[in-house]
Amino acid sequence: MLHFVPNIVVLDYLNETNTAAEDVRTKAINFLSSGYQNQLRYKRSDGAFSVWGQSYAGSTFLTAFVAKSFKIAAKYIQVDKSIVDAAFDWLVKQQQSDGRFPEVGQVFQADMQGGLRNNGFALTAYVLIAFAENKEVYRKYQSQLNKTTNFIADRLANMENPYDLSLSTYALMLTNHGKRTEFLHKLVEKSIFDRNQTERYWDSKPVDIEVAGYALLSYVAAGKLLDATPIMRWLNKQRYGLGGYPGTQETFVGLKALATFAANVTSRRNEYTVRIFYEPNGRRTFDVHMHNSFNIQELDIPNNIRKMKVEVEGIGRGFFQVAYQYYQNMQVAKPSFSITINQLNTTTEHMQQLDVCVKYIPKEAYQKSNMALVEIFLPSGLVADSDAITDKTGGIRRIERRFSDTSVVIYYDNLDPEDKCFRVTAYRRYKIALHLPSYIIVYDYYNFERFAIQKYEGKVLQLCDICEDEDCETLSCQNSSKLAIM
Repeated sequence: MLHFVPNIVVLDYLNETNTAAEDVRTKAINFLSSGYQNQLRYKRSDGAFSVWGQSYAGSTFLTAFVAKSFKIAAKYIQVDKSIVDAAFDWLVKQQQSDGRFPEVGQVFQADMQGGLRNNGFALTAYVLIAFAENKEVYRKYQSQLNKTTNFIADRLANMENPYDLSLSTYALMLTNHGKRTEFLHKLVEKSIFDRNQTERYWDSKPVDIEVAGYALLSYVAAGKLLDATPIMRWLNKQRYGLGGYPGTQETFVGLKALATFAANVTSRRNEYTVRIFYEPNGRRTFDVHMHNSFNIQELDIPNNIRKMKVEVEGIGRGFFQVAYQYYQNMQVAKPSFSITINQLNTTTEHMQQLDVCVKYIPKEAYQKSNMALVEIFLPSGLVADSDAITDKTGGIRRIERRFSDTSVVIYYDNLDPEDKCFRVTAYRRYKIALHLPSYIIVYDYYNFERFAIQKYEGKVLQLCDICEDEDCETLSCQNSSKLAIM
């Protein structure tokens, strides 16, 4: 979905602003078509979607996400209407008598389900948004969804978490409920306003991007564009160098909020010049006009530059971003998981076997992680085959091989404080001496700040282990003459 939903945002923005950018439109539609076909692999026969496909129970969260994305994408590509209808039908069947939508099957994102709060406010609001953003679908199920709207609206006093509030506020904005303004006021009360930077945000990691995104969407829906500007500033500053955010949901919500805001304030005329100055004699001028507004103009700044001056002259709106990179030693970071690696005695120069155990280190009373991935990078010369992983304790949902079989990725629904163990078997394809250490990495799929990394060497071949004939003699290896005769 990470390569699917941003294209919907781009196409919606072009459509709403009536911007002529056919090359961008064509590229986005092509990406959308391929992403749609890929997502169909996760559809179940009952209409739901599952992270693991047909063999596992459908997910309320994923089905709502896919259903609303497919419905919007249908404006630009051919989407099977029966698939969308079946997904929304399945969602309605999950509704409880009080209007709440629970997560069925495995819970992959604790914050969406309620996490520590042990409530379904966020997920229920998320499902309501999926219906309400598609007016045709919302009207079809409005009688059932009225119970959901009232379930949310009647619980303002019980909502203290900004994530619950942000989703609920936007849901009530879309349904035009009478309490929508009260929810917005309470959400704003929990924000932080930086007067120096004139930015507004919420201290709600790891979902702070989503909270700000839903808050910005709510402000735009309420027609409060000026009040929304501080949130827009903060969201813009959190973007990565390539323009998006770390995760799928963050990227979708953050970019959707920024695009919706831009569509409501965009200038019909773009004619301005940006001049950049830096010491000692660096200077660059960018000219922006209606014909190149969607062309990214870039400048590589020398590494030793610490100060720049920027001048803007003309009329219009645009986005100026300074992107930088730095190195971080991940091995000294405080880990969120424990990794134990044991090299078995069966390891030889032809085969390597490792017993690996991983577990979650509870923080903030969370006893489980979200969906977790374990990536095993093999030493140079070793590769994994289709039977590379033996699950010793159970729980592995999927196994993938990457980078020409030199890396194996294991998926778990979640990890808890109990060890999950497996065996890794790899075979040597090339003889390589003195290889560098390799790594095993564990991370939370929905919160990249939760991770752990562990180094291991495996069986290290020496130069004399791989030399032949004259090379062995040059290296003064033992038994070189014998090797030469053989």
